[in-house]
Formats: sequence, C-alpha cells, structure tokens
Amino acid sequence: MCTCISSFIDERASENIPKFWKTSGFGIEDNSYNFLKHIGSLLKGVKLRISFSRNMIAQIKTRALRKGVWYSALTTGERAYVDLVTKVVEKVRSGLLAKVLSSIITKLEEAMGSPVHRLIQMVGGEFALKLSQIAQTWGHRSAECWAEDAGFKQYLVITYLNAPS
Repeated sequence: MCTCISSFIDERASENIPKFWKTSGFGIEDNSYNFLKHIGSLLKGVKLRISFSRNMIAQIKTRALRKGVWYSALTTGERAYVDLVTKVVEKVRSGLLAKVLSSIITKLEEAMGSPVHRLIQMVGGEFALKLSQIAQTWGHRSAECWAEDAGFKQYLVITYLNAPS
C-alpha cells in the first residue's frame, strides 16, 4: 500500500466537488463532472438525490453564457429544457428531472473548465503513471504514489506545455 494514499484520498475528496457549489455560496470548489463521476463510482446502486433550485440553475446558465459555451456545448433542446425549468420550476423534486439536469450541468461544467485542467484529466494520469513505473524500476519505492498525485500530474502537463518545440 502506498504511504501517501491518505493524503491522496484527502486531496481527491476536496478535488471532486462541483464548481457551481462554490459560486452558489457553498464555499467548495472544483469540477462537477469529476464530482458526479466520483460519487457515481462510489455509490453504485445507491439512489442519490441532487437538489436543484431555480437560482442555482440560473447562475450556472449565466456563467456559461459569460464564458461563451452556452450555445456551443448544449444542443437547442438542452438549452430549451434548462430555460423551461428555470421559468416553471422553483425547486426540482423529480428524480428524473434532476438526472437530466445533472447531465446537462455536467456538460456545461466540463465545457467551462480550463484547457489545462482538461489536459490534466486526459493525459496527466498517463504521464504520471509512465514516470512512476520508470522510477519504480529504478528502485524508488515511493514512486508508486506519483501516479495518483494531482500536483504531480499538473506539474507534468504544464512542463510539457511549456517545453520548447
């Protein structure tokens, strides 16, 4: 077992909480896509009720419009769906409606994420895993933690982006 696994778990727990909660006043930050994906993997078979209010959905829509992803990330039907929900529903009580809204919000949060963050998610893990395996073959026992270290993944991606061609 990796000696730094507890710090990894603590980092991941704070890492996988939606950005829109931060902007809604919950004081928690990160990408909702990661949060929902993480929670989904932990709670398979458990019903998870997500509560959406009109104000929270309107705030997410406003952020998406300001970042210029509202029209590019969502289809016409999805945009109409969110608009209709914000006009008709004060608080989402239906599980089906919450599920549909969470998938739409996840798409928006993913589209609003920074390009560096997307690269870290897409290739940072692969870079870290390769370097971790190489270091382990050289005899570095602590290198097994590198593959899960979010800071190390970020360092590798930013170093790669800034490397001269």
